[in-house]
Amino acid sequence: MTKNKMNNTFVFVDESGTKKQDQFFLIGFLRIDSADKYFKTLNIYRDKLFSISKEERFKRILNLQTNNQLDEIIEFAKNPFKFELKYSKINNHNFNLYANFIKTLLSIGGHFSVIGIDRGDPNFKDTNYLKSSYKRIINTYLQKYLPDKDA
Repeated sequence: MTKNKMNNTFVFVDESGTKKQDQFFLIGFLRIDSADKYFKTLNIYRDKLFSISKEERFKRILNLQTNNQLDEIIEFAKNPFKFELKYSKINNHNFNLYANFIKTLLSIGGHFSVIGIDRGDPNFKDTNYLKSSYKRIINTYLQKYLPDKDA
């Protein structure tokens, strides 16, 4: 990868296992060369999945209303509607959309890697809660997966 090409590289980072009691702490990295193309693709699927989630939320509220569960409806009003593409939210209703989303992302190209820490390892020492874990993983990624500036 040339230095100029490197300047256009974008890396998406997301973590899993942020709770201190989780044994594994993982950070996934998706490195792509065309952030614009990726965002456009992501937006199409995000909008579709957001619409499905909104529809399901509305059905749940109507059901609560029918069952006169007003306290539950109030809880919906207290919590703002947040939306995120989560693996744990895949169900029979949206499976095909998620599968097509993954196929589309694969067609864009990129490099995916995951680096993890096993907190159950006897050699693991996290002196600064998750901050030191983040630092170790990100430094490992930068050293191993991003090309040298001079390449």
